[in-house]
Amino acid sequence: MKAVRLMRRVLAGSFATLLTASVVFMTPHAAPGAATGKVQEESNTLTYQAILGEAAKYGVVAGTYNKKSHTETSFAAKVYIGNDNDDIDLATIKSSYIMIGEYGDYTDYDGKTGKSKLVLGKTTAGLEKVEVEAPKEVLDNIELHAPFINNGTKLVKVENSKEAVDSKIDSMLSSVKRTSSQLNSKSNDKDYKVDVDSVLKQKTLDLTDAEFKGKVVYVNVEDSSDLKNLVSSTGQLNIKKYSDTVVVMNYTTSKDVHIDKYSVTVVDEDNTPIITECDVQGNISERNKRVDAEICQKIIWNMPAATNVKLNISAGMFLAPAAENVSCEGQNQGWLVTGGNADIKSEWHYIYTKDDIIQGEKPTATPTATPTATPTATPTATPTATPTATPTATPTATPTATPTATPTATPTATPTATPTATPTATPTATPTATPTATPTATPTATPVPTGTATPSPTPVIDIVATPIPTATPSATPVPVLTGSLVISKTISGATLN
Repeated sequence: MKAVRLMRRVLAGSFATLLTASVVFMTPHAAPGAATGKVQEESNTLTYQAILGEAAKYGVVAGTYNKKSHTETSFAAKVYIGNDNDDIDLATIKSSYIMIGEYGDYTDYDGKTGKSKLVLGKTTAGLEKVEVEAPKEVLDNIELHAPFINNGTKLVKVENSKEAVDSKIDSMLSSVKRTSSQLNSKSNDKDYKVDVDSVLKQKTLDLTDAEFKGKVVYVNVEDSSDLKNLVSSTGQLNIKKYSDTVVVMNYTTSKDVHIDKYSVTVVDEDNTPIITECDVQGNISERNKRVDAEICQKIIWNMPAATNVKLNISAGMFLAPAAENVSCEGQNQGWLVTGGNADIKSEWHYIYTKDDIIQGEKPTATPTATPTATPTATPTATPTATPTATPTATPTATPTATPTATPTATPTATPTATPTATPTATPTATPTATPTATPTATPTATPVPTGTATPSPTPVIDIVATPIPTATPSATPVPVLTGSLVISKTISGATLN
């Protein structure tokens, strides 16, 4: 019997082992081409700030900015060509930046030539300033249209040499070029890039597999591929993805690249698709905000070796550091970085909808220094000198005389009423009035001119003021602040400043 039972156990174990092996064998494998097992980066590691750096402040960064149309963007260019107005009215920012190394000769569509000049027109309601950094000869030839003046936007002129301006632009171009090269390397690495055949379904690049959520997806756009043909055809390509997925569309070619109008379908957790196309409206709208948030900030068109690029009614982050010419034929939006010629034949839109440190908004620098210094000096000096003298005289006389008879009236009424009534002017009122009045008055009155002028070594010039020929970083703004308000108050014989 023991032998039989033993045999049954052995057979049962063998069957269980076989069953387990069968289950493992029958487990479905990941779909071909899926990124399972590959290196997957979190999408928050590849943001527009990380890619563009200082260049994020400008809609276009180029060797030459050949503006042949009305535009709505900030820009940085070694050479600026054009005389049509630039309206910075689609970005919800407080400060806008322009950098020009020199003006070039302008040629219109009729072949007539003339001198270029920067013309500033309509601005966003909340835009407080436009800062232009350039040589004196550029700053002296800036025209302000009525909408700019009527909006109350201030013009801040930063005088710098052409060499210095060119050096700053070269620095931005070099930084983006390094990043572009890194993106190209990963896009060609089998451990990073996605298998296009597994995600391209007819005209849709479907990246809604759960493994792509919150990740960076590297897609190689090969020469003569179906994907490349879709990208270059108007309205043919649709990219379907999660909102937190960042897509790198990488071109390895050194030839021509054509990127046309496409659409992005964003799928949320409820699998509800929101389709957004690349074109925008002529005002700050929810549609424009979606184009910025879902396309411009999260679809990266990387063309590290392309020599000629054509953009038509497209949107995204366009990196073409080596391109000789980028032809913008139709309204485009987002960021463009090229070391060559940006030929803006139609409007370029800078629709950035965030205000953060990349935009130079640093109001906390000065207010932090001022309120900390004042409240520390004042409340510490007053409560230490006065409360020590008063509570010593009162609690000794009153509690000693009636400690038992009026314990309620004295300990309760005196410590509560005395620090409130007697030291009303001293411990309670002074620390309350002083730190509240001083820090509020100081950071409001002082930081505005200081916070703007200090971080940037530039004179602030109101639109109706005469331009200052030379930039004196600390000499010009300081006299404006010499009339700072000093609040003096005498309390219990002590004078507080």
